[in-house]
Amino acid sequence: MTRTKIISSSIIIVELFSAIGVSAQIDSYYSTINGQSGSELKSALNSIIDNHNSISYTPGVWDAHKDLYEDPNNADNIILFYSQASIDKSNQDSGGSPSTYFNREHLWPRSYGIGTSGSDNTDLHHLVPVYKGVNSSRSNKYFDNSDPSQPDYENPANDLSPSCTANSDTFEPGDAQKGHVARAILYMTTRYDYLELVNTPPSAPPSTSDSRMAQLPTLLDWNRKALPAVEEKNNNQKIYELYQNNRNPFIDYPEFADAIWVDGPSWGKWRLDNFSLEELSDLSVSADSADPDDDGISNLMERAIYSNPRAINETAPIGIDMVNNNYVINFVRARNFENLNTNLVLEKSVDLDNWDTVDLSSASTEVINDNQELVQVNLGPANGEASTIITTSNVTLIDGIDTLTSVDVAGDDSWVFRDGNYARINGYGGDYDEEDWLIFPAINLDNYTQEILSLYYESRFPDPSVTGLEIFYSNNYQLDPSSTNWEEFASANSELDSNKSTDNSETDLYNLQVDLSGIDGANVTVGIKYTSIDQDPNHSRRWLVAYPIITATETTSVTVGGDGGDVSFYRLRAENLGF
Repeated sequence: MTRTKIISSSIIIVELFSAIGVSAQIDSYYSTINGQSGSELKSALNSIIDNHNSISYTPGVWDAHKDLYEDPNNADNIILFYSQASIDKSNQDSGGSPSTYFNREHLWPRSYGIGTSGSDNTDLHHLVPVYKGVNSSRSNKYFDNSDPSQPDYENPANDLSPSCTANSDTFEPGDAQKGHVARAILYMTTRYDYLELVNTPPSAPPSTSDSRMAQLPTLLDWNRKALPAVEEKNNNQKIYELYQNNRNPFIDYPEFADAIWVDGPSWGKWRLDNFSLEELSDLSVSADSADPDDDGISNLMERAIYSNPRAINETAPIGIDMVNNNYVINFVRARNFENLNTNLVLEKSVDLDNWDTVDLSSASTEVINDNQELVQVNLGPANGEASTIITTSNVTLIDGIDTLTSVDVAGDDSWVFRDGNYARINGYGGDYDEEDWLIFPAINLDNYTQEILSLYYESRFPDPSVTGLEIFYSNNYQLDPSSTNWEEFASANSELDSNKSTDNSETDLYNLQVDLSGIDGANVTVGIKYTSIDQDPNHSRRWLVAYPIITATETTSVTVGGDGGDVSFYRLRAENLGF
């Protein structure tokens, strides 16, 4: 006999983290946006971002680029957009300069409706510094995925931009720049109503005479898959505060793009329908791994099945029925999942370690509504054998900095909790060697599987003697870290060491993922240890820890049919789509 087990789960994909908290300034900026979509939303955004302060092309844009794209490790240099190369700010193209100097590229080319004067010509939201030679290679080609099967395919498009490819009419930047490019073009067609973004076949590229650019579906896809990086967000803020006094709304809320240009279900529409603008920036509510209704189904899975993440799901995402003596797996899936930037994958295993993807091409589908469809997969005859459905749900065991306890072992400093989001400590100027802990509540890891600890961290200032931050666990914590037998997470601590600050500048905000699934015990405590050695108290490293969360998988089972036999396992997995 054969026993069939069905496992429903979701992959935890951590969204790009931007800043701690939501800026009241941004909330106020978009205060007139309230549920609009399509042309109505586009018009509402236009009214917010138009009539910006216009700067000069020379020297205004030159000077702004040297500020916005300054190399954080060398103030004399500038980071070029496509190439990510650092070159001297003095290597500015003066007309007859070599190709290795930099100039100002219009992401929306002048030849497609941008004048040689006026605010569109100097708009920093679509102007980037690039090698002169790369600017020439891109020319006025519109952005799209390059086609390597075509005889005009170029890889690289220019030796100075090795990640960029091109065809005769199209230019494809590297993956790290695609999202930025998309949001710049989306901004331009929203800010300037005489510029139109279209879906044009490569065989009929847009004309330079009609102020149109392509390729809309590609740019929407890039916008979803490559969310704004910290640098992109920082420059958006700088352009607003220091130069133009307007923002690129698609950097603040990439979801707006889908709401304007996509018909039917989409990533952006789902997020805007289910979360307020403020909640979109609150990871505890809107992150893919979050579960705001506490029903054990993450936002990622909720989006993949296009259900409401604020309403408890009464049934599991996957089930099994007996139909004409056949086992049939059934699950609900979002329609047009390509625009949702997610997909559901059915996988099979015989040992729970190795998984194979189940081909769904022969599965039957039935439309439920505009957003959902029912998928049914026939597993074949049951022959009186048993089928055990094992449903796994994502649960949150620990969530938020406020659930942690600060314990001071040595020194006169301690962890300081801020805004319910993060804790910070700095041994600068202390009189003693510092040892300070953040202690997690004890958890029973015997009741769960696939336990993951996730947190964000950054540091600043050098401390030549120590890393300063380490993470441990214990099965016998006695309220005193000094008397506790701790086991270290070696790989996590190695990562912390690799990403520590080495000078006075602040590091990027990193995400740390720690696999707890190999730990057994009914009373497991995780501790984060801060150390600052008092060789030179003026060189103590500052650390910040934000949004700590421990998630796990909780399993329930239902048995259908007879007993015994071999075992086949199935699981339903939600995943984000990437490049």
